[in-house]
Amino acid sequence: RWDSIWRTRIARRWLVATLIERLIRIATPTASTSIFLTNFVVVDSSFLARVAYYSERTVLQIEFTDRTLYQYAEVPREIFADFWSAASKGEYFNRQIRHRFVHVKLETKPRS
Repeated sequence: RWDSIWRTRIARRWLVATLIERLIRIATPTASTSIFLTNFVVVDSSFLARVAYYSERTVLQIEFTDRTLYQYAEVPREIFADFWSAASKGEYFNRQIRHRFVHVKLETKPRS
């Protein structure tokens, strides 16, 4: 009896762990599955160079002054609106976006 209960518990844990792993894989953007936004707007910041936001998919793309490019997933419109109206976009980014949203580093494409 205990052997059967133990096997059932192990099977359930394995199933839950497998489902969570699959959900994370689906929900986490990667450089190959990310979309490359082109509607960049230059921002007045010593830290950030350009910003693009795709409201339909709630994707924020930021190019830093060192030309690195990151894409942040599931950034709500309200957060982006607050970011856009912030007096210091770099400070707001560091406080509210940087470590709070799933992100991926993208290959930098040449500026046109």
